[in-house]
Amino acid sequence: MVSLLENNKCLTILNLSNNKIEEDILDNLSNLKNLNILYIMNNPGVIP
Repeated sequence: MVSLLENNKCLTILNLSNNKIEEDILDNLSNLKNLNILYIMNNPGVIP
């Protein structure tokens, strides 16, 4: 799936999850020219 995302010139990721973003996925996407990630983690330490 990540290889398919690499073909996008502009990619926006909205991830609402109680999981973490795997570092290997970010490494594979790091060569994108325009990458926006909005990630909201279920973390009790974060004040809304």
